[in-house]
Amino acid sequence: MKNKRALIAAALLILLAVPVFAATVSVEWQWVKNDPAVQYFRYQVDAQNENSWIVVPANVTSYTRSGLDGSRSYTLYLQQSYDGVHWSSSSSVSSEPLPEVVPPPVASEIVTETTVVPPAEPAVVEEPAAPVVEEPAPVTEPEVVETLPIEEEASSAPAPVVTPVPVDEPSSFHFNLGFAGGVVLDNIGGPLDLAADAQVQFGFEDIVEGFDIKLNIGAIANPSKDISFDNFYKLDTYYKSIYADLLAGGSFEAGISEFYFGLGARLRLDWGSGQEGLFSFSEFTGFVQPTANVGMRFNFTDWFNIAIEGQYVMDLGDFKDISFDTIGHSITPRLVLGFAF
Repeated sequence: MKNKRALIAAALLILLAVPVFAATVSVEWQWVKNDPAVQYFRYQVDAQNENSWIVVPANVTSYTRSGLDGSRSYTLYLQQSYDGVHWSSSSSVSSEPLPEVVPPPVASEIVTETTVVPPAEPAVVEEPAAPVVEEPAPVTEPEVVETLPIEEEASSAPAPVVTPVPVDEPSSFHFNLGFAGGVVLDNIGGPLDLAADAQVQFGFEDIVEGFDIKLNIGAIANPSKDISFDNFYKLDTYYKSIYADLLAGGSFEAGISEFYFGLGARLRLDWGSGQEGLFSFSEFTGFVQPTANVGMRFNFTDWFNIAIEGQYVMDLGDFKDISFDTIGHSITPRLVLGFAF
């Protein structure tokens, strides 16, 4: 804990009873909170045992103990904390014992008077007068105000057992909603085929520190048929696909930048393509395809980010007669606008 501000404490001795020859006193220690970030104090008298600290909130700035022997000194050790877990070094202040009461010297006066009488009778001598003893003035203990220094460097110590102060660690989990658009570069290694790609991304990130799960829902429009200015707006002009990607991966942050990656599978439904897939119904044909993605995200604020990513998809067709020549490959670069929650 970084705790370099001064903590001013005052020890105020209050005498409740001061007999002449023995005294029982009450001692009150007071201190001042001069750092608004301090949340807790802890203290103990004449010791610094780890399990004997008394922890109080920062609005408590005094401690009184009664029935103490006025002839001896008592020391209060005081520490402060921002979070109840890490504590500053101890400051201490000691009470002063009462001064020993010495009775004043006894003042006495002896008066002797002799009277001469006729020789036949002896002289009469008067007895000395009783000594007069003055009562000592009552002793008043002066108010003691001291300043407690705080060590420059704070030390760390575990929270005391007597009064634990729980501090919950904030969760790193967050949800990221992304809207992406890109271009599918299909049939890598052969006659290149281009298609438009749109995607909505649901990112469940930092489920465990650095581990993410993402669900992406998207659509692909492939203008492989004859297209012209007159028919480009008609859906029948395009081969169409809808898909869902499920990926598990990780991420690494460096400042506002974040690198992420994922591996998983895509479930794709085509219609109007005329391809053979794993299953089909009506005009739809289904495919299961391995996929992977990598990207770099820039977190401009706590809630808004922009990412550039690339996704690779392997097309295994209907999983029959799989060979190097029959496997299709596609790469999709895309731009993602994200919103974190």
